[in-house]
Amino acid sequence: MKNIFSQLFNKGNKDITPEMFGAKGDGKTDDRKAIESCLNSNDNISIKFGKNKIYSLSKGQIKVTKKNITIEGNGSTLRYKTGNKILEQVKDGDEWDSIMLTFNEDNITINNLNFDANADGTYFIYKGRKYYGYQQDIGIEGLPEKYITNDAISFNGNNNSITNCKFNDFGSAIYAGGQWGTKDYRNNINIISCSFYNGFRDQVVCTDGNNFTIKDCKFENNQRKAIQFYRSCTKCLVDGCTIINNPDKIRKWYPTWSKDNYDAELAGIAISNPNCADNVNDVVIKNNKISTYKWCIIVRNFSESIIINSNTLQSNDVGLRIERGTRNEFDVNNNEFKDSYSGISFIYEKYDNIDSSKFVSYINIENNIFSNIKFAIIYGNYSDEPPVEEVIQTIKGNKFSNVSNYMYIDGQCNEKYITITTEDFNPLEDSKYIVFKK
Repeated sequence: MKNIFSQLFNKGNKDITPEMFGAKGDGKTDDRKAIESCLNSNDNISIKFGKNKIYSLSKGQIKVTKKNITIEGNGSTLRYKTGNKILEQVKDGDEWDSIMLTFNEDNITINNLNFDANADGTYFIYKGRKYYGYQQDIGIEGLPEKYITNDAISFNGNNNSITNCKFNDFGSAIYAGGQWGTKDYRNNINIISCSFYNGFRDQVVCTDGNNFTIKDCKFENNQRKAIQFYRSCTKCLVDGCTIINNPDKIRKWYPTWSKDNYDAELAGIAISNPNCADNVNDVVIKNNKISTYKWCIIVRNFSESIIINSNTLQSNDVGLRIERGTRNEFDVNNNEFKDSYSGISFIYEKYDNIDSSKFVSYINIENNIFSNIKFAIIYGNYSDEPPVEEVIQTIKGNKFSNVSNYMYIDGQCNEKYITITTEDFNPLEDSKYIVFKK
């Protein structure tokens, strides 16, 4: 292959194609080895796929160890072959073998390349029943406590960008950031104008890094979350995305699947994880349209400096949910909360992994619209003891239309911990719109 590169570079042509390595792109031939050889051929190369071709792959992970790679997909698709045994292999081996492409180095750019897990043709059978995906908290006797899914891409380096790509039928579509929980950070990940359909797990997962941008993407009928920011992420932006899940159109991923199952989150964007002490900080979520069966946005674990601005949020459950609390500034401005059980829900509780007694949270809820909602704002406490942080909250400039109650207040969330000032309603004159549970 070195002779091929030498000839090409001498002619000034640095475009490499999978066909140079034997790929057919006919949707039938197993092109896995050719794609692997192509992607690992050299540093500092440009790879160009054929136009609108289908490259079939017989099994899982291709590890790419080269850097400075530009990939132009030309509308072509990498697709798992029908009948491959990848889920069986994951079930009996390492769950990370499920990833289609792992990029371990820096400066990877991918444009207009599509990814298809072909879930209809890649299920596994257990006790005579089909499983298109499985995760550990389902708890089927005899199946291992891990995730058994097809996943698409893992970006493990810095300065990576993916644009105008489509993902279909995957467990998770994109992992980005440093190694889980190591604080070995990765920086500068851009996911722009991509589409994610019919996914089983969280579609975009960001962890241990800085400067994550997810912009103008579409997420439709994925059974968990569209976007998850995990431990130690900072400077995250979600802008101009559309997130929709209709439980009547979602794949029944395993025999006992139901939209009301715990694992079927049917949700939008999550900031931090309930089981991690790490925070996700400096996050801006703006200009998004989110319509979900369960919550649209959730903020957990005293994450700090969060801006929720100019979004449209509709949910059978709650538009914005805050668990445990936040730190420093938390701005919720110029959003539309509509057609939901609750617009904003604060669930305050103590969290032993974080010394929250040192935190003060300044929450501004300003210039939002609440329409066709039972409770505009809920203050709840699900623990046996009151929250230990101090919350200073300002509510002003909001508009309420067809709202049954402005507030629902749990008795444990009292004035010792929470100070609320509002210009939008008078608690004495409008007391019929406020529910106080002692």
